Amino acid sequence: MATHRLSISVNDGSQAGVTPIEVTKTADGVLWADLVIADSVTDQETVFAMDFSALEYIYIHSDQTITIETNAADATGGQAITITADVPFYWHKNSGITNPITADIITNIFITNASGSTANITIRGLQDSTP
Repeated sequence: MATHRLSISVNDGSQAGVTPIEVTKTADGVLWADLVIADSVTDQETVFAMDFSALEYIYIHSDQTITIETNAADATGGQAITITADVPFYWHKNSGITNPITADIITNIFITNASGSTANITIRGLQDSTP
């Protein structure tokens, strides 16, 4: 079993304004990828599998705007997700929001980077392999 702590803080500029929020998630399936995708790359295939119904949390960050297509380069059987530069894509099971991942990622994701710079991408998550 792996345990990840998800931390968010809100700061209005004053020490009194800091409000840390922490969520702890535990599951036996770890999703972990650190990727570097060159500029002007279309549909860079990367091995990555995920069961969306067993997902405890997902976090994706890129320092450049990218598009991730799941399951096929045209997102057939999956979906296309745009990750905006330096704006984390984040969801956890108890957030009260419907899971934005709408289908299993069977084996691969396909990443397109047309940002003008190399993209450094971080993917983290946990899923329960025995839901």
